[in-house]
Amino acid sequence: MKRPILLSILTAALVIGSTIPSLAQSGIDPNQPDTLIVDSTVAYVSGVGVIPIVFVNDEELSAIEVTLEHNSPEIVIDSFSFAGSRVDLGITTNGFMVSDDSTTITIFCLASGSTLVPTGKGLLGKLYVSYAETISPQLIPFDTVTWIDGFIQYSTTFKGENMLSLPFIPQCISGYLDIQAAPSTMDSLWLDTLDATPGEQIAMNIYAYNERELDSVAIALDYGSSTVLHLDSVSYEGTRSQIASYKGVQHWTGDHKLYAVFKFDITPLPSDIGILATIHFTVDSTSPETIINIDTTTVGIDWTTEFTLTDNDGGTSFTPIFTPGWVDIKVSTAIEDITPERSLPTSFELAQNYPNPFNPSTSIELSLPQAGHVTLDVFNVLGQKVRRLIDQCLSAGVHRVVFDGRTSWGSQLATGVYFYRLQSDDFSETKKMLLLK
Repeated sequence: MKRPILLSILTAALVIGSTIPSLAQSGIDPNQPDTLIVDSTVAYVSGVGVIPIVFVNDEELSAIEVTLEHNSPEIVIDSFSFAGSRVDLGITTNGFMVSDDSTTITIFCLASGSTLVPTGKGLLGKLYVSYAETISPQLIPFDTVTWIDGFIQYSTTFKGENMLSLPFIPQCISGYLDIQAAPSTMDSLWLDTLDATPGEQIAMNIYAYNERELDSVAIALDYGSSTVLHLDSVSYEGTRSQIASYKGVQHWTGDHKLYAVFKFDITPLPSDIGILATIHFTVDSTSPETIINIDTTTVGIDWTTEFTLTDNDGGTSFTPIFTPGWVDIKVSTAIEDITPERSLPTSFELAQNYPNPFNPSTSIELSLPQAGHVTLDVFNVLGQKVRRLIDQCLSAGVHRVVFDGRTSWGSQLATGVYFYRLQSDDFSETKKMLLLK
């Protein structure tokens, strides 16, 4: 028996699992490297466990199936969240189901219609587990598995753009949940959460709190596992680490990892709270709309994030409480002000796009009698938002925006009817347009 979590996805999964070809069958990977990665994370006995799942695909996918298993009777799989992931874009139907003994979970992502999961690398979602506060510290592996229930077999497979082709098994990298004793200190590190646009230069602060003086601080970060963020530099001026006798940074462009070390062997880092350093990134100019998570990691064999006390306090090293940051990248659209001189609109108006039908682009004009916050969204016939063209304050006047026929994640839309909706203050108006290729 399985416990259905999302009936629509469960129904789809049963159909796929009972027909040929099925997601459980194995085909030939047409082009490596397609990879499923179970991240390794730390949790505390008084908290909950969160395990990020990452996937890489070098071709567009019509379906993803991931089946994972753990071997501990002391933990319970609670849920799986797709929020902020590569498949949280309205282009797939997502869901999961958990075995009755809570040791196995199968995750499904099925492409909706002709829109496929684009190539790339990033988050599939986060697995949440819980356990009693009396649990003893332990290392719990999570790995892919074949789960057979009755006549249906679930495993870890990707399916290419052709739904008639056989699915293939990606490379799978297992991970673990390291449940540790509750920290004896509230020493902490945390990162900013930022909004950005493609091509923008951004500065992300690293904050630190320490109860006792520190001899050194080491920080190991993974900044997104993609080519979206380009590391420019790390600065220290005006921060708490300015007094460090040594400040060293290494970064690995291919792996998108950073390792920074601050030594305070002349003047210890005093007990305090504040900015420890600032990381400077440039967002790639071709980036689609996405969220890049920046989290602690392990670099090399054993370089991790840790604080080290001074010799007066024993000189021991320990892992501080860490809170990740992220960069929310929004694709802005050029907006042209075409208001005639000395002539402001007297009412809201959303004009019919021109040309219509269009291919590949069309212009949309809107009239605003007063300044205010404006959103202009594009929807498909299912009511799913495929693009946000405007989300900002505009002055009173007539404005024009060009829609290039692409989704928020950069994919070209298919031929069909689409709707665009203007909202500002209490005004809302929707019109229809036709993309014809």
